[in-house]
Amino acid sequence: MNPPDFDQLQDDPQLAIVAALDSLLDHVAAALLAAHPEILSDHNSDTPAVWLADIVASESRRLQSFLHRYRSAVEDGQSDHIPRRLSPIE
Repeated sequence: MNPPDFDQLQDDPQLAIVAALDSLLDHVAAALLAAHPEILSDHNSDTPAVWLADIVASESRRLQSFLHRYRSAVEDGQSDHIPRRLSPIE
């Protein structure tokens, strides 16, 4: 996700933190994969740190999908029509 420009921030200042969180989640997933490369193998460790790192990394990606959907809705002028509950992303 590209950072919002000045005009976007004037209209929708919340996009600044949405973009920052998106970037942070990229770093979270990358750091967890670097710390626990066994996440990427078929032979995952059964240690709590590894399986929790796997969950956090995958949920970070899922949250990013929702952030992208939110930003698209705001940019399309649909922020007043975002349902209270979004269906899970497959």
